[in-house]
Amino acid sequence: LWPSNYSNPTKPSNCAGSQFDARNLAPQMRTKLKISWPDVESGNDTKFWEGEWNKHGKCSKDRLNQMQYFERSHDMWMSHNI
Repeated sequence: LWPSNYSNPTKPSNCAGSQFDARNLAPQMRTKLKISWPDVESGNDTKFWEGEWNKHGKCSKDRLNQMQYFERSHDMWMSHNI
């Protein structure tokens, strides 16, 4: 999920903010993400989520915290049958 808005549709990355903390993901969310957002390349889901949060998710910090960012990502996956 790459946060952006209509006034600036670029794909922001490497924004300021808190680094990924796996403890901020509830166990139920981890279970959901293993289905909707797995690391299909290396199999290290947590490391993959860390990279996505640190590069893109932090750019949503004004609207979404880490848990909300991953919840929104999963919800979008569910609603679009990706």
